Amino acid sequence: MPASSIQQLTNQLKSVYEDDAWYGPNIMQVLGTLPKEQRLNQLEGSHSIAELLQHIIAWRRFAIKKLNGEEEYEVADSDNFPETETIDDPTWQHWLDELNDTQEHLINLLEGAEDELLEEQVPGKKYNFDALLHGVIHHDIYHLGQIVLLMKM
Repeated sequence: MPASSIQQLTNQLKSVYEDDAWYGPNIMQVLGTLPKEQRLNQLEGSHSIAELLQHIIAWRRFAIKKLNGEEEYEVADSDNFPETETIDDPTWQHWLDELNDTQEHLINLLEGAEDELLEEQVPGKKYNFDALLHGVIHHDIYHLGQIVLLMKM
């Protein structure tokens, strides 16, 4: 029996986050092993790896809030790309824990949903949950690519 659309999205979220991603290393393979001295890597005028991590978390939270029906919720500028000048190990671990929490929350919300959810309009937006959830996956991969490039500096 073919997987439902929700199951396919859930599988893609898991693949990008912690399973065998078709394109290369998954999020946790990259961020979970990132050397301490690279957390603030950035190119002139770009965001640091730490800022990109917080940005990823902010937009995953956005998806969770919208899945929970919060029409008015928007990502605050202070959460989108918060400037970070120093990062100790407990702070980095806290951010990884937050990222993990967003993953668990998204998976839990989707595992109990039916495919019809994907056609529903996102509260307060002009697009549906199919666009939003595929967008989260694409967004994660896009910024993961930036992080890998910054690591190679």
